[in-house]
Amino acid sequence: MDFQTLTREVGIWSDYNFGDQRGVNAFAPFVGMVEETGEIATAMDKILLRDFDVKNGKQLTDDLIDGHVDRLIYFADFCYRLGISCSNSLEPVPLCNLCDDYLLICDAHEIQLAKLAHRFLKFHQGIRGANRLSLIEQIRATLEAFVECYYGDTELCSNNTLVGDLGLDFPLPNFGDAVEKVWSVVKLRDWKKNPADANKVAEAIADQFGL
Repeated sequence: MDFQTLTREVGIWSDYNFGDQRGVNAFAPFVGMVEETGEIATAMDKILLRDFDVKNGKQLTDDLIDGHVDRLIYFADFCYRLGISCSNSLEPVPLCNLCDDYLLICDAHEIQLAKLAHRFLKFHQGIRGANRLSLIEQIRATLEAFVECYYGDTELCSNNTLVGDLGLDFPLPNFGDAVEKVWSVVKLRDWKKNPADANKVAEAIADQFGL
C-alpha cells in the first residue's frame, strides 16, 4: 500500500467517524502522531534495555509495528484534512551499517515531527511567512523520516543481537505490508455505532474472517 492510497481511505473513514473532530480538524490527528511517537519510543526503550522476556517479546514487536502504523494512519488523516496529497511507496531507504547512524535516523523522526508542529502552527496562525508550500515541504520531510525510522528500528534491533535468543520477531515486515495489515483492522472500527469499544468489535470481526 502506498501513502496516497492510505490517505484517501483514512480520510473517508475519519470523516464518517469523527466529522470535523469538534472543530479542531487537522489538529486532532497531529496530536495522535505525537501520542504514537511516544508509543514507539516506549517499545524501543524496552527492546534496547532488554526489559522483557521471551514470553512477551512477540507482543513487544507487535506494539512497535502498531506504533509506527498507527502514527502513519494519523499522518494520513492529517494530510487529508489539509487537502494535501503526498506520494510515497513506503519502501525501505538505503541505510548505513553503523549503529550510531541508526540512532541518528531514529532521532530524526522526532526532530522532523517537531519541525512540522512549528510549521503547521505558524501556517495556521498566518505568521512568520509560513505558507502552504512550506508546509507541504515539511510534510514530505516528515513522511520520509517516518519511513526511515521504521526500517531504522528494525536494523538497530537486529544489530543488537535481539533476534531469536530473546524471542523478538525480526525482521519486521515491509512497511507497506505492515500498514495494509493493521489498516485492514482499524478501518473496521465504527465509532458511531460503538463509541465505547469499536476497537474490540473490529478485532473480533477481523479474527472471525482471519484478517
